Amino acid sequence: CTGNTDDGECAVQSLRSAVALLPDSHPDKSSCLFNLGIASVARGERLGDTKDVEYAAQMMRRSIDLTPDDSAYKLDRLDALEVTLRIRFKSLNYTNDLGNVEVLSCLVELAPDGCLEKPDYLSAFAFALQNRFKELGKVEDLEHAIQIFSHSIQLIPDDAPGKTACLN
Repeated sequence: CTGNTDDGECAVQSLRSAVALLPDSHPDKSSCLFNLGIASVARGERLGDTKDVEYAAQMMRRSIDLTPDDSAYKLDRLDALEVTLRIRFKSLNYTNDLGNVEVLSCLVELAPDGCLEKPDYLSAFAFALQNRFKELGKVEDLEHAIQIFSHSIQLIPDDAPGKTACLN
């Protein structure tokens, strides 16, 4: 890799080689898959190639599957996948990503209540459910979204800046 625009391609190819060489049982496999996903989404955004972004999501899902639930990396990888899915759907001009509900549900489930990002995960999950309600018309999605918003607000300290904005 030389420091020019081909470096993104060089990084993706190097990471693909590393992934191909490592068995799933290798402790570095999930990290290589995740890094390949990150490099692929960056290249996809730069080149406007939705195939790269879709590939990135696939690699991130594989990485997450190989990452133990108690790993410190699991939440970060789920969060990155959620962002990648949003990028994918924006690049495809879709209004809603129904698959995001699953990823956000995992984020919410794995994040302990003391996690600083948990209210954000809960809010994103509630918005995804609300969007799914708009798309599919399932009332239980809307009811679940309301419960999740309520839980999200309860986790925010009363003196936190912006809490009143959440109540509007």
